[in-house]
Amino acid sequence: MTAQITVDETGITVPTADDVKTAFQTVLTNAFGSDLSLDDSTPQGVLINDLTEEKLLDNALLLYFYNQLNPETATGVFQDALGSIYGMQRKVATSTIVNCVCTGLQGTVLNGKTSLNPAMAQSVNGDLFQCINGGTIPASGSITLQFESVETGEIPAPANSVNRIFSSVSGWDSINNTTAGVLGTEQESRVDFEKRRKQELARNATGSLSSVYSRVFEVEGVTDVFVAENDKNTADSTTYSGITIQPHSIYVCVNGGTSADLAQAIYDSKSAGCDTTGNNTCSKVIDGKTYTYNYDIPTYNTFFVKVGVGEAVSPDVSSQIKEVILNDYDGKTDDESITIGSSIYASRFYGDISRLQINGLKLINVKVSKGGSDSTTYSSSGITGVSVNDATFQLAVSDTAGSYVFSYDGADWSLNGDTVDLADYGISFDGTASSGDTITVVWTASVWSDVLTYNVNELPVITENEIIFEVI
Repeated sequence: MTAQITVDETGITVPTADDVKTAFQTVLTNAFGSDLSLDDSTPQGVLINDLTEEKLLDNALLLYFYNQLNPETATGVFQDALGSIYGMQRKVATSTIVNCVCTGLQGTVLNGKTSLNPAMAQSVNGDLFQCINGGTIPASGSITLQFESVETGEIPAPANSVNRIFSSVSGWDSINNTTAGVLGTEQESRVDFEKRRKQELARNATGSLSSVYSRVFEVEGVTDVFVAENDKNTADSTTYSGITIQPHSIYVCVNGGTSADLAQAIYDSKSAGCDTTGNNTCSKVIDGKTYTYNYDIPTYNTFFVKVGVGEAVSPDVSSQIKEVILNDYDGKTDDESITIGSSIYASRFYGDISRLQINGLKLINVKVSKGGSDSTTYSSSGITGVSVNDATFQLAVSDTAGSYVFSYDGADWSLNGDTVDLADYGISFDGTASSGDTITVVWTASVWSDVLTYNVNELPVITENEIIFEVI
């Protein structure tokens, strides 16, 4: 039979469907005579079509397997197997980690996640967090414990958002995270794994940026890395936005990992005598000598995506669009994931949405924004400080510019006469509110554009809450 798969030094060649069908027709006419009807409606025509379909499926499986031998096209367990040759393992999904201040009676025990009933908290977004190691509230009445999101992935935890006790524990009065948590990550995508594999080729070298990148990225808990260098005799404040790299120095910005592990990775990969730049330090002791290295931890910067459509979309269509945008962000599409210092082009999301081919969707445009900003004042004898999470506030007021005055009557806060929960607006304060107190937030609306740029010490982040729709 003709129309066979061929494998040679140029690769693998698979015959077309027409070639396969013609080959089966030839087999049957050779067996039963040239006057055999080959019409699709005849029994022999049906048989030929079935055989053709089975042969095409077999060919597709062989072609798929062949592509799994190529590191640039391999997926799943096949890509994992190729990565193991380089000592690589795919980075698993991680939970968001947040430090929470728990207050209550002395001696109250808050269990960790290894117990059957760990202490549980909830964020203003409804996400659940569980205590990691547990602890006992001391005489001071408060203890800082680490909590992790029950679900893995980029679960948002901005400052003052994990503030609700979910599982009641006698003697436990309140919980709050005064600082933002470290975002979790999705499982490493095929595109990102292959990118890291190429970088991993420099792992056993020293002195090059690639070797520093590879060593730092393989540290447990690390989800993103940016490295740069300055080989000049003077400080460089122009090449990379947002930072100044000292003379003859390398710059490492890393998300995740412990300081001890990072120190080991930098020690193993940088050249002797090369300086380091950054606002954080990590140290390693070798033969009684302490080596201290500087590095940066990226700041999380929430960005927004606005999808312009010709008419309102259904909840199902909204979910599909949000999912594909988040998949693009995580590198689960054809684009690399958005990482430290990335420039974000709205067009990358437009293409993903278009490829969904949603029937009836009138996609007009896609825009991106870093969000609006607030100017906040308060009038009180007991409140000593107010903070506003801009991302939460923006969503609560639908990014509508204006002055928002929140008033306290001794029992509840209200906005325009309606009782509200300040947490729903991302507002938190220090001290004690009294009747007649006010908090005024002047909101400046977002500026939408086709591209966003970030400094190399900034990590753009997004959740489904920051994806909005506008009927144009």
